[in-house]
Amino acid sequence: MRHDRRSVRLPGHDYRLAGAYVVTLCTAHRAPILARIHGCGTVEQSLFGRVVDETWEALPHHVNVRIDAFVVMPDHVHGVLWIENAKESTFEGRRAGHPPARSLHSAVGAFKSAVTRRARREGQWPFDAAFWQRGFYESVVRGPDHLERVRAYIARNPAQWAMARDRVTR
Repeated sequence: MRHDRRSVRLPGHDYRLAGAYVVTLCTAHRAPILARIHGCGTVEQSLFGRVVDETWEALPHHVNVRIDAFVVMPDHVHGVLWIENAKESTFEGRRAGHPPARSLHSAVGAFKSAVTRRARREGQWPFDAAFWQRGFYESVVRGPDHLERVRAYIARNPAQWAMARDRVTR
């Protein structure tokens, strides 16, 4: 069975180019397994949320990226990844034997795979269940002002989540 999905990629953009990218990854079926949001936006990460957070922090040691703003939400994560020297074959900050990211999509794929492996090993995630929703959402950061807006959005996201939930329960 073939599923046709509309691409959210920027037409004509080469995702192997160095630059900043905003990514959003959702858990399978949007299951709220990563964290709980308390009060006015305090995030309490679950075991799986800590796995996600630690794997994000370790990503530059495995692929040719630099990490930036990041937040773990109950059923998704938002982050900024910088692809650096994507077309070069070495990266001083990575461990020997680990290839550099060839594109944003290969870096995100490596992240998702690493999280799933660790979740299965450390959290007894069921082997037959998907951890992540297929694919991810991304956008190209188009300048310093855009980057600052994205960082602010990511920082505000837990409080926004808490306010939205509060409105629903009234």
